[in-house]
Amino acid sequence: FCQLTLPKPATNQLSSRDLWAIAHTAHLRVGLYYLCTKCNKWHLNLAAGYALTKDGAVATCYHVVAPPDSLKEGFLVVADENGEMFPVTEILAANQALDVCILRVAAKNLKPLPLNTEIFPGDRCVCFSDPLGERGYYSEGIVSRFLTTRAGRRRNRGDSPSEAATRLDVTTDWAPGSSGAAVLDNCGNAIGYIVSDCIAGA
Repeated sequence: FCQLTLPKPATNQLSSRDLWAIAHTAHLRVGLYYLCTKCNKWHLNLAAGYALTKDGAVATCYHVVAPPDSLKEGFLVVADENGEMFPVTEILAANQALDVCILRVAAKNLKPLPLNTEIFPGDRCVCFSDPLGERGYYSEGIVSRFLTTRAGRRRNRGDSPSEAATRLDVTTDWAPGSSGAAVLDNCGNAIGYIVSDCIAGA
């Protein structure tokens, strides 16, 4: 675990264009640059994340930064939407069962998203991500429901038992490659992030 000083939630409702600008600026690409034991080549495998603080705390999914079996050596990296790369200097917190990880990145001027947990089904939401390697896809939708995974439930065969967690179903679009991308409310606060077929709450 870690303790962070987070920005206060925004309260002004924004236009679609303004939400796109905030989501685009805050979007980070997170993943591994690694040497593969199978082909002896270096691979860059990036998904998504978003800044929690200006001075380098970044949230993403646990599975985004988990090393593959074929890793011989490698580095965790983060890139912003301008293509600037930052090394990951520390893992501040991680929970495999909840699929969450908070990283410390060597950056001092990130654009953090405030967090908001005061959301309800029917609320408007947006997502900016890179589905299937296609950069910069923006979509809008609503929060459609809350669901709670049961402690001990396995999402996939071979998974370890999961902890109980609140998830959100939303009607925004995403696809593989979007893991870790923030889902924002209509004021530009992060309400969760993409984990797989649903959204983990902020």
